[in-house]
Amino acid sequence: VDNQNISLKLLKLIEGIRLDVVIEVDVVLGSDAPHLNELHKYAGKQERKIQIHAGINNIDELMWQSDIAIGAAGGTSWERCAMGLPTLLIIYADNQKYNSSVLIKHQCAKLLGDIRAYDQVDWADIINNVIIDISWLKFASQNALALCDGGGADRVLERLLKLSELKGD
Repeated sequence: VDNQNISLKLLKLIEGIRLDVVIEVDVVLGSDAPHLNELHKYAGKQERKIQIHAGINNIDELMWQSDIAIGAAGGTSWERCAMGLPTLLIIYADNQKYNSSVLIKHQCAKLLGDIRAYDQVDWADIINNVIIDISWLKFASQNALALCDGGGADRVLERLLKLSELKGD
């Protein structure tokens, strides 16, 4: 829900990046995010195409269309991996540090930072450097797919069916 309105801070950082390539930004939040109106107003005043999505059920489509994500190091990290989507990770809570370390170790993500230690200059540098590093984006995408292929549920079902057959049930 982005109670701390980090989305607006990130939009301002991204808006400050001047590149020769077109950058389109999609912000995805829950429908009850408290700063939606402020984000819509900001997005409407910018040169860069910024779309605010709230309470959507097609996040997979947005992930497929994206080259990189900025997001929390929580459970959605694994969905991004299954989509081959490199990520700049934000740690919102201590329980996300482990996910972050695994994703960074497997080189499918980079740490943007801990929300409790937001640093505008450092975060802007990281975002800028990653956006222009096409080779890293491709490398990280391949690593993400290798780490989490999205077929885990099928493998669990297959295993359960085999166990069922062994029992004769």
